[in-house]
Parts: sequence; C-alpha cells; structure tokens
Amino acid sequence: MPFVCAATFRVKKKHLEEFNERVRKHANNCVTKERGCVSFEVSTDEKDPSRFMLYEVYVTKKDFDRHCKAAHVVRHLKATNPWLDGKVQMVGFMNRLTAPNK
Repeated sequence: MPFVCAATFRVKKKHLEEFNERVRKHANNCVTKERGCVSFEVSTDEKDPSRFMLYEVYVTKKDFDRHCKAAHVVRHLKATNPWLDGKVQMVGFMNRLTAPNK
C-alpha cells in the first residue's frame, strides 16, 4: 500500500535562496534516483515564503525507510539542517488510500 509523509518547517530568511535551489535538486534526485519514490512535492506558504511543506509518496513504507538512509538524503539534511528556523513538524504518516488520475 502506498505510504505518504508530510512535514512543515521554516527556513531562515538569509538561506532562502540557497535552500530553494537545493530543495528543487533534492526533490528531483529523490524521484529519479529512488526506485520507490513516486512523488516529492515542495510547497511554500503563500503568505510566508520561509515556511515550507514537503509531501512525499512512496510505493511502500520500506521505500520511505530506504529513502531516509539514502546517501543523497543524508548529505542534503546535513547541509540544510543548520538553515532551518525551528523544528520540523511532521504533519502525518499515513497509507495513501486513493488519488485521482489525470
């Protein structure tokens, strides 16, 4: 069953430009390099561009667990964690029941 996770967090304003570039590459790497990553979406708050939401979809929970240990993910987190303004808030972990196809 597909597995979904979502998180929100803020990035320090002085790191916004660099974070935006890096997170776009990171999302692309996740989808293209990880067999079980179906989608990795990055959104920003319309009123606060320093507030982000990640929405990730994996084929299985095991694929998400593998994602968390992938070398490119570990490098990304090591580089960007100091740029965060506060803690990451996990919105939820859940099984994806359905999604409309286009």
